[in-house]
Amino acid sequence: MSSDTRWPDQPSFLDQYADHRGWQHVSLARPGATNFCIHLQIERAIQDRANYVIVGATSSDRIDVAGNAYNQNLPIRLDLIYYANYHAASEKWVDNTHACIISDTLNNVIEHSYTDLDSTTKDTVKQYLRDLHNFDIEDRRNYYIIRDGLRELDRAGIPYLFIPGPLFYFDWSGFPVWQGTQPWDMPDGIGTRIINHNPPVAHKKFFDLLVQQTAKWA
Repeated sequence: MSSDTRWPDQPSFLDQYADHRGWQHVSLARPGATNFCIHLQIERAIQDRANYVIVGATSSDRIDVAGNAYNQNLPIRLDLIYYANYHAASEKWVDNTHACIISDTLNNVIEHSYTDLDSTTKDTVKQYLRDLHNFDIEDRRNYYIIRDGLRELDRAGIPYLFIPGPLFYFDWSGFPVWQGTQPWDMPDGIGTRIINHNPPVAHKKFFDLLVQQTAKWA
């Protein structure tokens, strides 16, 4: 769940939770990110030895595209994903000096790219969406990607809570899964133009649920 730097008076439920606990909130979330990017965020959290992690899955109407600056066989890390220009608090935690991979919704890549992307690549993505993209296959692929990330957190021994979002219908047994209304449900409608889509009243509900479900965290 991204924190929007343009609306400091509308803190996300995660910002509120960190304040409530007296903890530092290191947000790696970014609007439009793919589940592949979220997996990289998990790897970064493990690398940084996070004390606790909240992970939220996203939809499969997204794509990862190598930009013009990408070099073949480059080890993929979170700092290679473009983070600039999204108005997300995570920009301060992810160095974009060497960013060369676009991770975003198909619509953003085609129509509203936050990065410079040549027209040929955009046309190729349009053709992919029109002729090849299959949501059932991509949902299953994304399930495997996120499931592996959760297993990495288990192996690292880091306590976490998982919000399945649009992938809720897959088998998440054995993982600590969020109970109740999810941010993805947008129970109180879409909030202004904030990047996490939920208005303050919804974030208060999510905050209360999070406090309840992490009562055992020190």
